[in-house]
Amino acid sequence: MDVEINLDPRVFLVLSLILSVVGALYPYSRYINPDGIAFGVDVHYYVDWMSPVEQDLRSAFLVANGSRPVILLVIYGFQHVFGLKLLDAIKYLPVLINPLLVLSVYFMVSQCTEDREWAGLASLFSALGFTITVGMYSYFLTNILGLIFIFSVLGFLFKTLRTRQKIYFASASLLGALAVFTHPWTFVQYYAATALFLFYIYFREKRSSESLIVLAYLVLTGLVDVFKGVIGGLGAYGAISSTVPKLVGVGGFWGNNIFAFRQMYGGLLSNTVLLGFAVFGVYLLNRRRSYHLFLTLLLLVSLMFYLMVNGGAQTKLLYNIPFSVLASLGVLFLVRGVAPDRRKKMLILLFTCNYGMVYLLRSLANLV
Repeated sequence: MDVEINLDPRVFLVLSLILSVVGALYPYSRYINPDGIAFGVDVHYYVDWMSPVEQDLRSAFLVANGSRPVILLVIYGFQHVFGLKLLDAIKYLPVLINPLLVLSVYFMVSQCTEDREWAGLASLFSALGFTITVGMYSYFLTNILGLIFIFSVLGFLFKTLRTRQKIYFASASLLGALAVFTHPWTFVQYYAATALFLFYIYFREKRSSESLIVLAYLVLTGLVDVFKGVIGGLGAYGAISSTVPKLVGVGGFWGNNIFAFRQMYGGLLSNTVLLGFAVFGVYLLNRRRSYHLFLTLLLLVSLMFYLMVNGGAQTKLLYNIPFSVLASLGVLFLVRGVAPDRRKKMLILLFTCNYGMVYLLRSLANLV
């Protein structure tokens, strides 16, 4: 007789948090990096940007074209709360933001779908996937913080659609405003998907009350972006216009993909198991479910740009897509409904988790 596997989301979440901290500290272990070298590609940018901020906090809104003041203020606070030198604060900030990333994924999926098993598995795949490995390779501190805000926004926004509670809408709007001041690229990608989501539910599904909530969010965060531009920061328009020199047309698509998956970030995006399950997860998306519809539209918006930009810009688009959420949906479908017995279900889970652990530790060990 078949026995169902009950996936405890709390176990997955705790394991995810532990692994996310491991992902932040493992590359600095004395066996791998005895000298504690700051290996991240973008580390020197943060050091340069923080030099004037240490003298005057207002400089956070001026350096880097005023595009990402929130991360600079976070680094400043992290440094002074723990009494660290600037370089050490930058090196060890992933100890804070990596766990926040997996928490935001768990929160997003649990609130958008009310499926905590999916949420727990998605958080685990986030800790084991290339959001962490690529993030550590390039030290995408700003990008990860932007994703934390956006994933939290989606959790609160979809909960607002379900409950009509103003507090959740206010939380979504506040976090959306912070995303504007954190990472313009990430904000624009998800803003466009949210706008397309609004268009679909209003004109295709005639859900006027939900449409008003989404429209209000878009208007408020859009005004914040305009305000950012007025005070001299790089906003959505600047983020979009910066991609124009990167447009290469469909003719270079194949070469761009080879660069994106095999050369950029040391090939860390080529996590074939994660991507394979994610493709299966895309197939399982059901547009009659709101969160599934949003993910579909996010993929559509991203694909429109993906076909035209160069390999470097392609990787930024890919990095922002929650592949861990899609992959966990594929695995969950196999575990819940396809594998004929408990033993095969356990093998699917053990294989994916074991592969993820090997991928994570092997990738992090080769960063230095």
